[in-house]
Amino acid sequence: MIYRYNVLAALTLIFISGCVPVIKNNAQKIKEVKIPAHLVTSNSAVTNDYDEKKANQWWMIFKNNELEELLKIAQQGNPSIAEANSRLDIAQAELRQSKSTQLPRVDAAAAVARLHYSGNGDHGVYNGATHTVAVADPLIINYRPDFFAKDKEVIASAAAHAEVHKALLNGSLITLRQSVIKTYFSLITANALVRTQLEIVGLAKEIEAIKINALQAGLQPASAVLPPRLYLAESNASLSLIRQRKSALQYALSHLLGRGPDQTIEPQLNNLQIPQHLPIPATINLDSISRRPEIQAALWRIHYASHLEKAAQKDFYPNINIRVLLGLNSLGLANLLDSGSLTYAAGPALSLPIFNHHELKSRFDAAAAAYDAAVFAYNQSVLNAAKEVATNLENLENTKSILESRSQILENRAAYAASIHAEFNSGISDKLPYLEAQIMKKQASADYLQSQLSWLCAITDMATALDGELQETENDIQN
Repeated sequence: MIYRYNVLAALTLIFISGCVPVIKNNAQKIKEVKIPAHLVTSNSAVTNDYDEKKANQWWMIFKNNELEELLKIAQQGNPSIAEANSRLDIAQAELRQSKSTQLPRVDAAAAVARLHYSGNGDHGVYNGATHTVAVADPLIINYRPDFFAKDKEVIASAAAHAEVHKALLNGSLITLRQSVIKTYFSLITANALVRTQLEIVGLAKEIEAIKINALQAGLQPASAVLPPRLYLAESNASLSLIRQRKSALQYALSHLLGRGPDQTIEPQLNNLQIPQHLPIPATINLDSISRRPEIQAALWRIHYASHLEKAAQKDFYPNINIRVLLGLNSLGLANLLDSGSLTYAAGPALSLPIFNHHELKSRFDAAAAAYDAAVFAYNQSVLNAAKEVATNLENLENTKSILESRSQILENRAAYAASIHAEFNSGISDKLPYLEAQIMKKQASADYLQSQLSWLCAITDMATALDGELQETENDIQN
């Protein structure tokens, strides 16, 4: 008899296994992506003295204590970081919840009811009487053995989901850091531009006054006053625009720090230390850009979808549950605690998915499509990252070239202004050429400040493009 049962069980499993769909996973991940070597080896804006430890705090190259303090404040006070942390806590709690399914569930139950029995039956209990029925089950054990490893796949998917949120948190921190750095440098530049533009406005007023005096003395026609007056109006308009930009940057920085617009910060540092180069890896490939949080998140989404697909496949196998019950029941509360009220039950329960095959197959097909979609999303993230890195490398080199040209222009303008100043002091020329030379020098200084800001932002964007850290857990090393 036992032999027949074993054969029947084996045949049942073979039959069921024939109905289980096969995991195909047609979508393939990108195996390699490379950045053109000349963007790294022939780029005057970068160096290859890359240090992995220093790269984790690449912003230290700015040597700016005020900036570092603002980054700490932003990380602690920005609501988006707190939200990302909370979402990570949710995912980790769901992981703990999924792990608990592998443990036996122990419950207790009790009930008291007034029950009227019908008199329509051939058993003594059907006597038309009414009784108080008491049931107390202090020990109820339910255990579902994970014979087909479905729970293992569900737990692994929850672990991958938690890693996705860990990568998203890291991405939020990196994006916040990038925004704070660029906003801080923009605000400092705006302060310097306000000072420079005020000087230009002052010089333009002097030129207008000279023209007016010449007009009043009959030395120049009335039309000679119009160009300097127009330039003064344009200079005042530019000053208003710069001040407007400065105010917007102050509010933006307060927002990034998690503060209201009534708590604006005025940077104390006026002179920035400008890095001459940005250290980057000698070779930038898939391993390099895989540090990026969006790629890490995409990879973990693939693991997440893969485990859910395997779990959907396991739904085609039988579900076995073992139940143990120990308790008391009686008619009437007075006899509930008597030894004769003891009741117990134990045994397995088996359920086979026979009549919901189409439902399970549809669920499996959806999980398989979700896996393919996750792979394609990962491939797109890799291509986007490679494009961004290449673009930032090009931009870094061009921005440094522009900065060097602006620096040379400023030096020439300063030398010309000094020469004109000497001529004015010696009486060779009057004051008007001197004032015009000073304005050109100030304009060159403003252009240099803008180029300096572009260089600092280009460094920030390039370093951010390679920022991140690799995450892995034991659950998915095999993947």
